[in-house]
Amino acid sequence: MRRHLRWLVPLACAAGLFIAPIVDFYHLDQTQVTNSVALRWVGGLIAGWSAALALIVVAIVQMVKVSKANRRLKYGPPLAEIQAAQARDAAWRASVDLYRSLLRREVPPGIRVWDVVSGPEEVFLFETPAVYARYYGSDVTYTTRGGFYFGHPAFVVTGLAVSAIANASARSRAEAMARAQWRERQVCRTLVSNQRIVCLAGGQQLSFYFNSMIAVYPEIDQSTLICQFDGASPLMLTGDAAPMIAIVAVLQTHGMQALEEHPGLARLRSVPAPPDDGLGGSDGKALSGS
Repeated sequence: MRRHLRWLVPLACAAGLFIAPIVDFYHLDQTQVTNSVALRWVGGLIAGWSAALALIVVAIVQMVKVSKANRRLKYGPPLAEIQAAQARDAAWRASVDLYRSLLRREVPPGIRVWDVVSGPEEVFLFETPAVYARYYGSDVTYTTRGGFYFGHPAFVVTGLAVSAIANASARSRAEAMARAQWRERQVCRTLVSNQRIVCLAGGQQLSFYFNSMIAVYPEIDQSTLICQFDGASPLMLTGDAAPMIAIVAVLQTHGMQALEEHPGLARLRSVPAPPDDGLGGSDGKALSGS
């Protein structure tokens, strides 16, 4: 019952605000109603009914939330949510397995890719969907409005004010659109090899070679990888498989020791290893061709 109070209370308050002006109207002394009294009553009516409408919207929103919560308690989470959670858990387990394999200096088996031509000694390790984005600014044009206003001074002042507000709004929108930001967000097919990350985005096959990266920022907790390049826009990949991509990127740009020390991979190191998961082996990169 306490959960239902979230929408019952706003609804009851809205009903009170609707009724109050009507009750007040019937209690007015009609013989003493002046223009100022009538204007105050109309103002109170508008304010009260506006607040009531806002409370009704709040009540509807809360009613929907309570209905969803009750449905979840009765039937459990939706199937799509269950499948998403399962996919997220599977991707995390795959990331942990890849991380431990690389610490053991074990080379992943690789996959066969037919629609991307591999380079010399290049081995494709895995394929996964990821959310792709690039960071850059843009040139934006916008138009301003003007006009000649004549007549009553109030009309001229109002016209000039409206034009100034419209021009300032257009300029602000253009500045926001031109500002450097993450653009081209889309889910794309992503291939990871021992030499590069290949993103099939916007109908193009885009290659991001590890040896051209000047900075790598793995954010495992946020399932995000950001890479910077010399002469190209930064790349951001997010999604369930981003930790797997980040592991390979860190290894191929910083070496084996970075897998054991990079702060961005701390969450992977905190996962307890199975009793028979030995991490011994000789020094050196697990992957060649970087």
